Amino acid sequence: MLHLWNQAEFIPLTSKMAQDLQAPPSRPDYPCIHSPDMGKESSTTSKWPETPFTLIRTVYPTNEPSEISPDAKTIHVARLMALTHNTILRALNAIYTQSALLPMDDSDPKAVKDLLTFTKFTIAFLQNHHKCEELVLFPMLEAQASRPGMMSVDVEQHKAFEDSLHDLEGFVKNGLESNGKTGMPEWEFGPQDLRFKIDALAQPLSQHLHEEIPRLLEVGKLVGGDILEICYTGLHDQAEGTTDAFEIGPLVLGCQDRTLKIDNQEIQFPVLPFSWAPYLVQHIVARKHAGAWRFCPSTFFGEPRDSEWFPLNVTTTSNEYGKNKRSSGRFALVLFVVVAALVFVGFGGKGPEFPVGNWFHGLFSLVGSK
Repeated sequence: MLHLWNQAEFIPLTSKMAQDLQAPPSRPDYPCIHSPDMGKESSTTSKWPETPFTLIRTVYPTNEPSEISPDAKTIHVARLMALTHNTILRALNAIYTQSALLPMDDSDPKAVKDLLTFTKFTIAFLQNHHKCEELVLFPMLEAQASRPGMMSVDVEQHKAFEDSLHDLEGFVKNGLESNGKTGMPEWEFGPQDLRFKIDALAQPLSQHLHEEIPRLLEVGKLVGGDILEICYTGLHDQAEGTTDAFEIGPLVLGCQDRTLKIDNQEIQFPVLPFSWAPYLVQHIVARKHAGAWRFCPSTFFGEPRDSEWFPLNVTTTSNEYGKNKRSSGRFALVLFVVVAALVFVGFGGKGPEFPVGNWFHGLFSLVGSK
């Protein structure tokens, strides 16, 4: 049962518990930290956009020894969190790689502005994710474990890259205020400047995104998978209610790779209300900031794709994507009929009142996963 933390119930962490919560696991491939030199290879290898930031592929392999193994729900929540972190890492990889490919002439005058807009949304997603963790997830977990300060390591890791993230945010803001044009007296875009600012936050950010996952597994052992799932749902709901779905929805879907496996398992992420939600994002939600989404490393269906400016030799499923595009006309017609019916029922039809506004809010709120 959920309960608020009571100081009388406080049980100090043992040294073994503290060590488990603060130390990353000893695996041969851990941690995987960003290396600026790796970015030079990212435009010619099949691993784009999985460099220069290394994605999380291992959360809890079934053959990993442990004194007390986490339950299935704990492992599932940790895998969902890993996929959330991979969303951030893939977005940063897309920015880092493609910034060096942009034409610096007038052949694509909107390219810089669109890239900065994509970067702005990535920063907003990252900031809101950590804000919601500190506001909702961490206090809930500490209350359920009756151990205040248990998540302080993660909070301190957030602070470690806070200044660098604000510096990147200011760079993007100045660029957008200059309308993203090069050669402006007060601001001039240089790919090396953007990459340098990402380099400045890369090590502490990558370290945190990787190390938080095993700590979440240890917390799950303390509170149990059911409680951890409830706390994670609280994080999801808070994030969903504090973001602009027209900015974050397409970003989240466009930074997925459905071919990526966690612990050699396919995990559905994000969990959508229905299978055709990506069509709604592609044809309606994404239109508001359409230019920004050309920097997404995948289609809204989770299919890896090449960059617009340079073929990056990735394995794509262009035939399936083409099939999706060819069906857009029929989809638009069906969508029009469905929306018209909902509006009729909700505003003047003879049927029961229907909360159309709430339905659309839930439909377009695609951040995170329950």
